[in-house]
Amino acid sequence: MAKKITAWSFSRWDTYQTCPAKAKFKFIDRLPEPRGPAAERGEAVHKAAEAFVRGWAKTLPAELSSHALELRALKKEKPLCEEELALTEGFEAQTGWFDKDAWCRAKMDVLATKKAPRIIDYKTGKAYPEKHALQAELYALFALKLLEATAVIVEFWYTDIGPSANSVEMYGEGERSLTKLVKRWTTRAKPMLTDTKFKATPGNHCRWCTFSKAKGGPCKY
Repeated sequence: MAKKITAWSFSRWDTYQTCPAKAKFKFIDRLPEPRGPAAERGEAVHKAAEAFVRGWAKTLPAELSSHALELRALKKEKPLCEEELALTEGFEAQTGWFDKDAWCRAKMDVLATKKAPRIIDYKTGKAYPEKHALQAELYALFALKLLEATAVIVEFWYTDIGPSANSVEMYGEGERSLTKLVKRWTTRAKPMLTDTKFKATPGNHCRWCTFSKAKGGPCKY
């Protein structure tokens, strides 16, 4: 019986959009993929931000100096950090991150509810407006569903660029309502969740792919 992707997240969906074959090698075959310097740095910055906001670290590291004022204000709100959320198939109900019925997962860097439902995601490196707008939609869906809120704010903080690049978007009404977002993301996820062939889509991204033929991987490209 052909294997399929049965549980997903934004990162899994984004990988599939780039190349279905890569998604298969990574998420079904579970082939190892080395972490690059950029990924390691990003993880380190996220951990530093969490430590400061939670109060584990008293001083703000230099990597986050661009958002010093914002992080100090956020710390006073005592928000949830690195919150792992999971929903069952069709975004129906909340379940555990590791439960068998976990269908879609989202890990929030910050989930603040003191003033208004607000999600904050830290980004290192460049801003990718189109990609991050899609991620914001999915995160908003989770918040609107689980908090039963009428509106939610999703923010991206670009730590390497500064607050001038930050994006702040409101969700909850019209085309950004929970009903619309559920329908939109159910449609977007369907090709990935029903795929059994996972055809490779060669392109410039192959240059950096661990699974490419040039790097000794199983892909024919």
